[in-house]
Amino acid sequence: MFNSLKAGTTYKFTVRPYRTLNGKNYFSQGYSTFTTSTNPATVNFTLTPGSKKAGVTWEMVAGATDYIVYYKTSPEAKWVMLTKTTGTAYTKTELTNGNTYYFTVKACRTVEGKNYYGKYVTKSVTVK
Repeated sequence: MFNSLKAGTTYKFTVRPYRTLNGKNYFSQGYSTFTTSTNPATVNFTLTPGSKKAGVTWEMVAGATDYIVYYKTSPEAKWVMLTKTTGTAYTKTELTNGNTYYFTVKACRTVEGKNYYGKYVTKSVTVK
Protein backbone atom coordinates (compact mmCIF):
# COMPACT_ATOMS: atom_id res chain seq x y z
CA MET A 1 0.00 0.00 0.00
CA PHE A 2 2.81 2.44 0.89
CA ASN A 3 5.55 1.65 -1.61
CA SER A 4 7.52 4.89 -1.68
CA LEU A 5 8.36 5.44 1.98
CA LYS A 6 11.83 6.83 2.68
CA ALA A 7 14.31 4.79 4.78
CA GLY A 8 14.86 5.98 8.35
CA THR A 9 11.83 8.26 8.42
CA THR A 10 9.07 8.64 11.00
CA TYR A 11 5.49 8.56 9.75
CA LYS A 12 2.26 9.36 11.53
CA PHE A 13 -0.94 7.70 10.33
CA THR A 14 -4.55 8.42 11.18
CA VAL A 15 -7.29 5.84 10.82
CA ARG A 16 -10.83 7.16 10.67
CA PRO A 17 -13.66 4.73 10.01
CA TYR A 18 -16.51 5.64 7.73
CA ARG A 19 -19.54 4.06 6.23
CA THR A 20 -21.24 4.68 2.91
CA LEU A 21 -25.02 4.69 2.94
CA ASN A 22 -27.06 5.52 -0.15
CA GLY A 23 -23.98 6.95 -1.85
CA LYS A 24 -23.09 9.28 1.03
CA ASN A 25 -20.05 8.86 3.33
CA TYR A 26 -20.58 9.12 7.08
CA PHE A 27 -17.38 9.52 9.11
CA SER A 28 -16.98 8.58 12.75
CA GLN A 29 -16.42 11.32 15.31
CA GLY A 30 -13.31 9.61 16.75
CA TYR A 31 -10.21 8.34 15.09
CA SER A 32 -6.93 6.67 15.96
CA THR A 33 -3.46 8.04 15.25
CA PHE A 34 -0.25 6.04 15.46
CA THR A 35 3.41 6.73 14.81
CA THR A 36 5.79 4.33 13.12
CA SER A 37 9.10 4.41 11.30
CA THR A 38 10.82 2.76 8.40
CA ASN A 39 14.09 0.93 9.00
CA PRO A 40 17.27 2.90 8.40
CA ALA A 41 19.37 2.17 5.33
CA THR A 42 22.23 -0.33 5.24
CA VAL A 43 25.52 0.99 6.62
CA ASN A 44 28.47 1.06 4.22
CA PHE A 45 31.60 0.52 6.29
CA THR A 46 35.34 0.06 5.80
CA LEU A 47 37.68 -2.28 7.68
CA THR A 48 41.32 -1.41 8.27
CA PRO A 49 43.66 -4.11 9.61
CA GLY A 50 46.40 -3.35 12.12
CA SER A 51 48.66 -5.23 14.46
CA LYS A 52 46.36 -7.15 16.83
CA LYS A 53 43.46 -4.84 15.91
CA ALA A 54 40.93 -3.90 13.24
CA GLY A 55 39.39 -0.50 12.68
CA VAL A 56 35.82 -0.07 11.50
CA THR A 57 34.67 3.25 10.03
CA TRP A 58 31.44 4.31 8.34
CA GLU A 59 29.44 7.31 7.23
CA MET A 60 26.26 8.31 9.01
CA VAL A 61 23.00 6.92 7.68
CA ALA A 62 20.08 9.35 7.43
CA GLY A 63 17.59 8.74 10.22
CA ALA A 64 19.83 6.48 12.32
CA THR A 65 20.05 7.29 16.02
CA ASP A 66 22.72 4.67 16.85
CA TYR A 67 25.04 2.15 15.24
CA ILE A 68 25.73 -1.34 16.54
CA VAL A 69 29.06 -2.99 15.70
CA TYR A 70 29.31 -6.80 15.74
CA TYR A 71 32.10 -9.24 14.99
CA LYS A 72 32.70 -12.97 14.82
CA THR A 73 35.70 -15.23 14.43
CA SER A 74 34.41 -17.41 11.59
CA PRO A 75 31.55 -17.38 9.07
CA GLU A 76 29.71 -20.00 11.18
CA ALA A 77 30.22 -18.32 14.56
CA LYS A 78 27.57 -16.26 16.31
CA TRP A 79 27.73 -12.48 16.18
CA VAL A 80 29.16 -10.76 19.26
CA MET A 81 28.06 -7.20 19.92
CA LEU A 82 31.04 -4.92 20.46
CA THR A 83 29.43 -1.53 20.98
CA LYS A 84 26.36 0.63 20.44
CA THR A 85 27.41 4.16 19.56
CA THR A 86 26.30 7.41 17.96
CA GLY A 87 29.79 7.77 16.46
CA THR A 88 31.19 6.59 13.13
CA ALA A 89 34.25 4.56 14.15
CA TYR A 90 35.28 1.68 16.38
CA THR A 91 38.52 -0.24 16.89
CA LYS A 92 38.49 -3.86 18.03
CA THR A 93 41.70 -4.70 19.89
CA GLU A 94 43.15 -7.92 21.35
CA LEU A 95 42.89 -9.78 18.04
CA THR A 96 45.36 -12.41 16.83
CA ASN A 97 47.69 -11.45 13.99
CA GLY A 98 47.14 -13.60 10.88
CA ASN A 99 43.53 -14.47 11.77
CA THR A 100 40.51 -13.37 9.73
CA TYR A 101 37.59 -11.70 11.50
CA TYR A 102 34.12 -10.80 10.28
CA PHE A 103 32.37 -7.53 11.05
CA THR A 104 29.08 -5.81 10.44
CA VAL A 105 27.54 -2.49 11.43
CA LYS A 106 23.78 -2.11 11.80
CA ALA A 107 22.03 1.24 11.82
CA CYS A 108 19.41 1.59 14.56
CA ARG A 109 16.58 4.08 14.81
CA THR A 110 14.54 4.52 18.01
CA VAL A 111 11.08 6.07 17.73
CA GLU A 112 8.75 6.25 20.71
CA GLY A 113 10.69 3.52 22.51
CA LYS A 114 10.67 1.07 19.60
CA ASN A 115 13.86 0.09 17.77
CA TYR A 116 14.08 -0.23 14.00
CA TYR A 117 17.17 -1.89 12.48
CA GLY A 118 18.69 -1.59 9.02
CA LYS A 119 19.86 -4.56 7.00
CA TYR A 120 23.50 -5.47 7.29
CA VAL A 121 26.35 -6.76 5.18
CA THR A 122 29.27 -8.87 6.35
CA LYS A 123 32.86 -7.94 5.55
CA SER A 124 36.07 -9.70 6.59
CA VAL A 125 39.56 -8.51 7.46
CA THR A 126 42.79 -10.37 8.16
CA VAL A 127 44.74 -8.82 11.02
CA LYS A 128 48.43 -8.10 10.26
